[in-house]
Amino acid sequence: VAEKNRIREFSFSYGGQESIALKPGYLDTSRVERVRKNSTKKTVVWLAKDWDFAIVKIQHLEGDKECYQMELSSGSVNGRIITGSKSVPKPTK
Repeated sequence: VAEKNRIREFSFSYGGQESIALKPGYLDTSRVERVRKNSTKKTVVWLAKDWDFAIVKIQHLEGDKECYQMELSSGSVNGRIITGSKSVPKPTK
């Protein structure tokens, strides 16, 4: 990540695939979590697989105290409006 006059590196772990319900519909996503050492903070990011891995949801937890979350309500990728399925996805085995 470029920050002011320097580059910061972050580590992430893959948390699997997840179908999530957002305003545009159900989106198939890859879930990744930021890896931190000696911290109770937790940041999770959901990337839309069918939309060039656009970030569609971010959740940040500060230990037991606070939770911040952002979710995509609308957007586009390469001029195409992001849409998802309107029906509930079938559970995976």
